[in-house]
Amino acid sequence: VSGPLKNSDGQTTVVVVGYLNLLAIEDVLADRSGLGETGESYLVSRNEKAVAGTGYVLNFWKAAERLKSQPIQTEGVQGAFQEESGFRQYADYRNVEVFGYYQYLPTFDAALLVEQDVDEVFEPLMDFAYIFLFNLVFLVVLIAVVAFYNSHHIAKPINHLAKVAQLV
Repeated sequence: VSGPLKNSDGQTTVVVVGYLNLLAIEDVLADRSGLGETGESYLVSRNEKAVAGTGYVLNFWKAAERLKSQPIQTEGVQGAFQEESGFRQYADYRNVEVFGYYQYLPTFDAALLVEQDVDEVFEPLMDFAYIFLFNLVFLVVLIAVVAFYNSHHIAKPINHLAKVAQLV
């Protein structure tokens, strides 16, 4: 991290350079509690490069030199660098729809992003919908069978009485 110090005339007199140790933040980012299989959290620098994180993002950028220079330009990164924080659905760096939380961290001059694939978020809801649909179909069939059985047993004595009444 570096920045110029200027005098009252606006001229740069000194450039301050510091080392930013990301080990502490990496411990926080490494905690994947509640993020499922596809969830990840990572920091993106102002020049749109991943600088710390977990999961797929760092493996993706470490995979090849050409990918390290590829910027992360997502709605989450843009929102964070506009010094907003929020939660919304957008396409991530893989162009996969995610639910993401983003926030600007002025201490690091970086964007914090926590994302999880939309498909994984909705998976339990879809499982519930399939179970509900199965149970609904099962109940409809069961009710139809019980109604047919009961109607047959109710109609049988009535038909028998009608036949006896015709004989008399």
